[in-house]
Amino acid sequence: MPDHLKRNRFIPFRKADVIDMCVNESKLSRDDIEAFRDLCQILEAIFHFEFHGHLENLKACYAPFNPDSDTRSVINYSKAEKENLQKQLVAGMTAVLTAANFEKITAQDLKQALAEESIFQIRLEVDFEDFEDVIFFRRGESIKEETLVKYFGLWKKTFQFTNYDRVAVYIKFKEAEYFERQNRKNLYFEPGSTVIKLFHNVPKADLEMLFPNSKVRMKTIDKIIIGVPAAVSGIVVLVTKLGASLLLVGSVISFWLGFKDEE
Repeated sequence: MPDHLKRNRFIPFRKADVIDMCVNESKLSRDDIEAFRDLCQILEAIFHFEFHGHLENLKACYAPFNPDSDTRSVINYSKAEKENLQKQLVAGMTAVLTAANFEKITAQDLKQALAEESIFQIRLEVDFEDFEDVIFFRRGESIKEETLVKYFGLWKKTFQFTNYDRVAVYIKFKEAEYFERQNRKNLYFEPGSTVIKLFHNVPKADLEMLFPNSKVRMKTIDKIIIGVPAAVSGIVVLVTKLGASLLLVGSVISFWLGFKDEE
């Protein structure tokens, strides 16, 4: 089936609006309309009950890996049990997101995003060795247009980019043993933890910004642009503030060494 003929499972209307549209487009009697609304309420309760069960199961699978948990665990999970819960979590999340019309972002998409230059003119570096598992899902793909302004508004460039309306991220960090072998300390994430987040309006070229361990990677020209003025400013400050003191110290040393007669 061609891509443009594929049906979306996502309906961009509120539940109440869908029911009202069905009623307004129908030729049902008042009694039938009331019966239809009662049927919708029953279906809503059934779906709510079913998805509540899915949600509780996801919470139970996620609990041993939640880095922000504010509750205490009464179970000491073995390594095998954690691996099993991790698999159930991935399977459950994939099923829920697929039902919500999310599509998995492929490894090729991530590789392309890392290779492209950010819309914000920032190059980021991601160490994929920190992760045990990485899964990205997206929903709503569109082409947007922005104008890049440089040199105090003297230079402008209009460009197009691919934008994702929603991006769901699932990342599992490696266990503490890996980072200990790498002699890495003062980590800003918890080894062995799992991160689950949902983002809104993400340019495809900036997917690497969603990784919790991304680092800014500066170009050589950027380092020169920032470093040279900083060095010059430092020299100016040094000469301005310490010039008189350095001159006095130099004069004293010259007198002690006999290069100068005046005391």
